[in-house]
Amino acid sequence: MIFLIILLIIAAIITLLLITPAVVQFSYINGKLYYSVKYFFYPITASDKKKKIKKAKKEKNKHSSKIKEKFKSFRKKKKKQTISENDSVSNTEQSVLDKANIDEQKFVKADEKNESNDLNQSDFEKEKSEKDKKDLSDILEKIDFFLDLWNIGKKHLAKICKGFHFSKLYINFKISDEDAYNCALKYGRTCFAVYNSLELLNQIFTVKVKSVDVNCVFAEDNCIYDISFTVRFRLGTAVSAGLGFLITYYFKIHKPKKNKKKHDKNSPVNAVS
Repeated sequence: MIFLIILLIIAAIITLLLITPAVVQFSYINGKLYYSVKYFFYPITASDKKKKIKKAKKEKNKHSSKIKEKFKSFRKKKKKQTISENDSVSNTEQSVLDKANIDEQKFVKADEKNESNDLNQSDFEKEKSEKDKKDLSDILEKIDFFLDLWNIGKKHLAKICKGFHFSKLYINFKISDEDAYNCALKYGRTCFAVYNSLELLNQIFTVKVKSVDVNCVFAEDNCIYDISFTVRFRLGTAVSAGLGFLITYYFKIHKPKKNKKKHDKNSPVNAVS
């Protein structure tokens, strides 16, 4: 009974973790950037949190810089003492290494001569052609394998992408320029970029727009680019898509290949040979 209760508690915790969405908030309003990431009501990171960490790091660096300076001076003194000792040792080591290099070069030259005499040119060419054929067949097999993976995986990948929910999407762009012609050009390009990007986002992800305003203001020099949105994603979506992919892979690729190998082994041609 106790074991069953423990299992139920674990199952409930896993279910909560899978269905609770991770929430990302992003905003750039009046030139001020803000973002935050939360999961299971726990704040993982935020832009204002980073500022506090930076301040703490600066104070820590000031304290540690003094210790580093003392350590550097100590190391310099120790280096001077060891340089004189190393010079005498390095001279003897160099002579031993030079002798070893000469012996190694002689051995390598003798070995190369023996190998060149043993190798036959025709055998080498045959081996090379067989290796090239094998490499080509391996590459083609890998290409086929990855194409099969893509064909069965694109549906599950699309499911994961659609699991990203963009909500409260707010865009307020004010395009301005002192020159009316340049302002009109900028406005046209911005509208093209914004509305086409939204269309693409909507095709890949799930998007709910709060408001989108792109305005053109002449005889001014200050442009405004305000944007904010919230993204939610459930871990359960990725897990279910991953399981679906593995099941499809097993029944459509892995199992048929296994059966084909068994069939080829038991075929009359292989039995005779």
